[in-house]
Amino acid sequence: MKKSKAAGGEIVPAADKKLVALAMQLDLEVRHNVSQIETSIVAIGKALEKLKDKKHRLWRFVTDKQHKTGFQTWEDYATSRLGAISHGRIHELVAAASLTEGENPIPAKTVNAMGVKKAAEVYRLEPQDRTPDIVNAAADRNVPVAAIKEKVQEKINMKLPEEERKESTQFFARNLTARTVALIEEIELDGVWMEGIRDQNTQATLRDKLWHAVWVTFRENYQQELKDAMEYRKAYEAKNAAGEDEEEETSVIAPPEPEPVHIQ
Repeated sequence: MKKSKAAGGEIVPAADKKLVALAMQLDLEVRHNVSQIETSIVAIGKALEKLKDKKHRLWRFVTDKQHKTGFQTWEDYATSRLGAISHGRIHELVAAASLTEGENPIPAKTVNAMGVKKAAEVYRLEPQDRTPDIVNAAADRNVPVAAIKEKVQEKINMKLPEEERKESTQFFARNLTARTVALIEEIELDGVWMEGIRDQNTQATLRDKLWHAVWVTFRENYQQELKDAMEYRKAYEAKNAAGEDEEEETSVIAPPEPEPVHIQ
Protein backbone atom coordinates (compact mmCIF):
# COMPACT_ATOMS: atom_id res chain seq x y z
CA MET A 1 0.00 0.00 0.00
CA LYS A 2 1.30 3.43 -0.88
CA LYS A 3 2.07 5.78 1.96
CA SER A 4 2.28 9.54 2.43
CA LYS A 5 3.25 12.00 5.14
CA ALA A 6 0.74 13.81 7.31
CA ALA A 7 1.32 17.36 8.53
CA GLY A 8 3.23 16.16 11.57
CA GLY A 9 5.61 14.06 9.50
CA GLU A 10 3.90 10.79 10.47
CA ILE A 11 3.76 8.13 7.79
CA VAL A 12 0.13 7.24 7.12
CA PRO A 13 -1.51 5.00 4.52
CA ALA A 14 -2.11 6.73 1.21
CA ALA A 15 -5.62 8.14 0.90
CA ASP A 16 -8.13 5.33 1.11
CA LYS A 17 -11.18 6.87 -0.49
CA LYS A 18 -13.62 5.16 1.86
CA LEU A 19 -11.69 6.16 4.99
CA VAL A 20 -11.24 9.72 3.78
CA ALA A 21 -14.93 10.02 2.94
CA LEU A 22 -15.90 8.63 6.36
CA ALA A 23 -13.46 10.95 8.14
CA MET A 24 -14.77 14.01 6.32
CA GLN A 25 -18.40 13.00 7.01
CA LEU A 26 -17.68 12.58 10.73
CA ASP A 27 -15.86 15.91 10.78
CA LEU A 28 -18.89 17.54 9.16
CA GLU A 29 -21.11 16.13 11.91
CA VAL A 30 -18.81 17.56 14.59
CA ARG A 31 -18.68 21.01 12.98
CA HIS A 32 -22.43 21.05 12.31
CA ASN A 33 -23.37 20.19 15.90
CA VAL A 34 -20.68 21.96 17.91
CA SER A 35 -22.65 25.21 18.14
CA GLN A 36 -25.46 23.24 19.79
CA ILE A 37 -23.26 20.96 21.85
CA GLU A 38 -25.59 20.76 24.84
CA THR A 39 -28.45 19.45 22.70
CA SER A 40 -26.34 17.37 20.28
CA ILE A 41 -24.27 15.42 22.79
CA VAL A 42 -24.86 12.01 21.25
CA ALA A 43 -24.09 13.06 17.67
CA ILE A 44 -20.84 14.80 18.63
CA GLY A 45 -19.77 12.09 21.07
CA LYS A 46 -20.22 9.28 18.55
CA ALA A 47 -18.43 11.21 15.82
CA LEU A 48 -15.47 11.98 18.11
CA GLU A 49 -15.26 8.36 19.23
CA LYS A 50 -15.02 7.13 15.63
CA LEU A 51 -12.55 9.84 14.63
CA LYS A 52 -10.24 8.97 17.53
CA ASP A 53 -10.61 5.18 17.22
CA LYS A 54 -7.14 3.65 17.56
CA LYS A 55 -7.56 1.28 14.63
CA HIS A 56 -7.94 3.90 11.89
CA ARG A 57 -7.42 7.25 13.67
CA LEU A 58 -9.63 8.86 11.09
CA TRP A 59 -8.81 12.39 12.28
CA ARG A 60 -5.56 12.04 10.27
CA PHE A 61 -7.52 12.12 7.03
CA VAL A 62 -9.46 15.30 7.80
CA THR A 63 -8.36 18.37 5.84
CA ASP A 64 -9.57 21.94 5.45
CA LYS A 65 -8.27 25.27 4.11
CA GLN A 66 -5.99 25.77 7.12
CA HIS A 67 -4.87 22.13 7.30
CA LYS A 68 -4.45 21.08 3.69
CA THR A 69 -2.21 18.14 4.60
CA GLY A 70 -4.11 17.13 7.71
CA PHE A 71 -3.67 17.67 11.45
CA GLN A 72 -0.45 16.96 13.34
CA THR A 73 -2.11 15.45 16.40
CA TRP A 74 -5.52 14.48 17.75
CA GLU A 75 -5.25 17.40 20.16
CA ASP A 76 -4.77 19.79 17.21
CA TYR A 77 -7.89 18.44 15.55
CA ALA A 78 -9.98 18.57 18.73
CA THR A 79 -8.89 22.14 19.50
CA SER A 80 -9.63 23.24 15.94
CA ARG A 81 -13.18 21.89 16.05
CA LEU A 82 -14.14 22.27 19.71
CA GLY A 83 -11.99 25.16 20.89
CA ALA A 84 -9.93 25.05 24.07
CA ILE A 85 -11.74 22.01 25.40
CA SER A 86 -10.14 19.71 27.97
CA HIS A 87 -9.40 16.01 27.48
CA GLY A 88 -11.89 15.39 30.27
CA ARG A 89 -14.65 17.17 28.35
CA ILE A 90 -14.03 15.03 25.25
CA HIS A 91 -14.10 11.91 27.42
CA GLU A 92 -17.43 13.05 28.88
CA LEU A 93 -18.91 13.55 25.40
CA VAL A 94 -17.83 10.10 24.25
CA ALA A 95 -19.03 8.53 27.51
CA ALA A 96 -22.41 10.25 27.17
CA ALA A 97 -22.85 9.02 23.61
CA SER A 98 -22.06 5.44 24.63
CA LEU A 99 -25.12 5.43 26.91
CA THR A 100 -27.27 4.90 23.81
CA GLU A 101 -25.55 1.60 23.00
CA GLY A 102 -24.97 -1.82 24.53
CA GLU A 103 -26.85 -3.28 27.49
CA ASN A 104 -29.77 -1.25 28.83
CA PRO A 105 -29.41 1.56 26.23
CA ILE A 106 -30.87 5.01 26.86
CA PRO A 107 -32.64 6.90 24.02
CA ALA A 108 -30.51 9.62 22.42
CA LYS A 109 -33.22 12.20 23.11
CA THR A 110 -33.00 11.43 26.82
CA VAL A 111 -29.19 11.59 26.87
CA ASN A 112 -29.24 14.95 25.09
CA ALA A 113 -31.72 16.22 27.68
CA MET A 114 -29.31 15.23 30.46
CA GLY A 115 -26.50 17.50 29.34
CA VAL A 116 -22.85 16.47 29.21
CA LYS A 117 -22.09 16.57 32.94
CA LYS A 118 -25.12 14.62 34.13
CA ALA A 119 -24.82 12.07 31.31
CA ALA A 120 -21.16 11.49 32.24
CA GLU A 121 -22.25 10.83 35.83
CA VAL A 122 -24.84 8.26 34.70
CA TYR A 123 -22.10 6.59 32.61
CA ARG A 124 -20.22 5.81 35.86
CA LEU A 125 -22.90 3.27 36.70
CA GLU A 126 -23.02 -0.30 35.46
CA PRO A 127 -25.69 -0.64 32.73
CA GLN A 128 -28.02 -2.61 35.02
CA ASP A 129 -27.77 0.13 37.65
CA ARG A 130 -28.97 2.89 35.30
CA THR A 131 -32.46 2.69 36.70
CA PRO A 132 -35.44 4.76 35.45
CA ASP A 133 -35.42 6.95 38.57
CA ILE A 134 -31.81 7.99 38.00
CA VAL A 135 -32.20 8.38 34.22
CA ASN A 136 -35.36 10.47 34.58
CA ALA A 137 -33.80 12.65 37.27
CA ALA A 138 -30.73 13.25 35.10
CA ALA A 139 -32.94 14.27 32.16
CA ASP A 140 -34.86 16.75 34.32
CA ARG A 141 -33.40 20.22 33.70
CA ASN A 142 -34.45 21.30 37.20
CA VAL A 143 -32.28 18.66 38.88
CA PRO A 144 -28.71 19.95 39.36
CA VAL A 145 -25.55 18.00 38.55
CA ALA A 146 -24.69 17.74 42.25
CA ALA A 147 -27.92 15.85 42.95
CA ILE A 148 -27.17 13.33 40.20
CA LYS A 149 -23.60 12.88 41.44
CA GLU A 150 -25.00 12.07 44.87
CA LYS A 151 -27.54 9.57 43.50
CA VAL A 152 -24.87 7.86 41.40
CA GLN A 153 -22.40 7.68 44.28
CA GLU A 154 -25.09 6.22 46.56
CA LYS A 155 -25.73 3.52 43.95
CA ILE A 156 -22.02 2.76 43.66
CA ASN A 157 -21.63 2.69 47.45
CA MET A 158 -24.28 -0.02 47.75
CA LYS A 159 -21.83 -2.48 46.17
CA LEU A 160 -18.80 -1.41 48.20
CA PRO A 161 -17.65 -2.43 51.69
CA GLU A 162 -18.56 0.25 54.23
CA GLU A 163 -14.93 1.35 54.69
CA GLU A 164 -14.57 2.02 50.94
CA ARG A 165 -17.73 4.07 50.52
CA LYS A 166 -17.37 7.74 49.59
CA GLU A 167 -19.62 10.76 49.34
CA SER A 168 -19.82 12.57 46.02
CA THR A 169 -17.79 15.77 45.78
CA GLN A 170 -18.02 18.76 43.48
CA PHE A 171 -15.88 21.83 42.87
CA PHE A 172 -17.66 24.88 44.29
CA ALA A 173 -16.36 28.46 44.17
CA ARG A 174 -17.43 31.94 45.27
CA ASN A 175 -15.80 35.36 44.89
CA LEU A 176 -15.37 36.59 48.47
CA THR A 177 -13.63 39.55 50.06
CA ALA A 178 -10.17 38.97 51.49
CA ARG A 179 -11.40 39.49 55.05
CA THR A 180 -14.11 36.84 54.62
CA VAL A 181 -11.59 34.36 53.22
CA ALA A 182 -9.27 35.13 56.14
CA LEU A 183 -12.12 34.49 58.58
CA ILE A 184 -12.97 31.16 56.93
CA GLU A 185 -9.35 30.00 56.98
CA GLU A 186 -8.98 31.04 60.63
CA ILE A 187 -12.04 28.99 61.60
CA GLU A 188 -10.94 26.04 59.47
CA LEU A 189 -7.52 25.90 61.13
CA ASP A 190 -8.97 24.63 64.42
CA GLY A 191 -12.52 23.79 63.37
CA VAL A 192 -11.52 20.59 61.56
CA TRP A 193 -10.13 19.28 64.86
CA MET A 194 -13.36 19.78 66.79
CA GLU A 195 -14.94 16.77 68.46
CA GLY A 196 -17.66 15.48 66.16
CA ILE A 197 -15.74 16.67 63.10
CA ARG A 198 -12.63 14.56 63.64
CA ASP A 199 -14.66 11.34 63.89
CA GLN A 200 -14.02 7.98 62.27
CA ASN A 201 -16.18 8.74 59.24
CA THR A 202 -13.83 8.72 56.24
CA GLN A 203 -16.55 9.15 53.61
CA ALA A 204 -16.06 12.93 53.67
CA THR A 205 -13.10 15.20 54.36
CA LEU A 206 -12.71 17.06 57.66
CA ARG A 207 -13.24 20.36 55.86
CA ASP A 208 -16.43 19.12 54.24
CA LYS A 209 -17.81 17.92 57.58
CA LEU A 210 -16.91 21.25 59.21
CA TRP A 211 -18.73 23.40 56.64
CA HIS A 212 -21.69 21.07 56.47
CA ALA A 213 -22.03 21.50 60.24
CA VAL A 214 -21.68 25.28 59.92
CA TRP A 215 -24.53 25.59 57.43
CA VAL A 216 -26.77 23.08 59.20
CA THR A 217 -26.32 25.10 62.40
CA PHE A 218 -27.05 28.35 60.55
CA ARG A 219 -30.26 26.90 59.13
CA GLU A 220 -31.41 25.64 62.53
CA ASN A 221 -30.68 28.96 64.27
CA TYR A 222 -32.30 31.18 61.64
CA GLN A 223 -35.32 29.17 60.51
CA GLN A 224 -37.78 32.09 60.75
CA GLU A 225 -35.41 34.56 59.13
CA LEU A 226 -34.79 32.14 56.26
CA LYS A 227 -38.54 31.62 55.84
CA ASP A 228 -39.06 35.39 55.66
CA ALA A 229 -36.18 35.67 53.16
CA MET A 230 -37.68 32.92 50.98
CA GLU A 231 -41.02 34.73 50.86
CA TYR A 232 -39.27 37.98 49.97
CA ARG A 233 -37.27 36.25 47.21
CA LYS A 234 -40.35 34.66 45.65
CA ALA A 235 -42.21 37.98 45.69
CA TYR A 236 -39.22 39.75 44.17
CA GLU A 237 -38.86 37.12 41.40
CA ALA A 238 -42.61 37.19 40.70
CA LYS A 239 -42.50 40.98 40.39
CA ASN A 240 -39.66 40.80 37.86
CA ALA A 241 -41.36 38.00 35.93
CA ALA A 242 -44.50 40.11 35.65
CA GLY A 243 -42.47 42.88 34.04
CA GLU A 244 -43.38 45.53 36.56
CA ASP A 245 -41.56 48.86 36.49
CA GLU A 246 -38.37 48.40 38.51
CA GLU A 247 -38.35 52.08 39.39
CA GLU A 248 -41.80 51.90 40.95
CA GLU A 249 -41.72 52.81 44.62
CA THR A 250 -41.82 49.84 46.95
CA SER A 251 -41.74 49.45 50.68
CA VAL A 252 -38.50 47.46 50.45
CA ILE A 253 -35.40 48.27 48.46
CA ALA A 254 -34.38 45.26 46.41
CA PRO A 255 -30.90 43.89 47.15
CA PRO A 256 -28.29 43.34 44.44
CA GLU A 257 -28.69 40.16 42.42
CA PRO A 258 -26.56 37.31 43.87
CA GLU A 259 -23.49 36.36 41.85
CA PRO A 260 -23.79 33.08 39.91
CA VAL A 261 -22.29 29.99 41.50
CA HIS A 262 -19.24 28.62 39.66
CA ILE A 263 -19.51 24.84 39.60
CA GLN A 264 -17.50 22.44 37.51
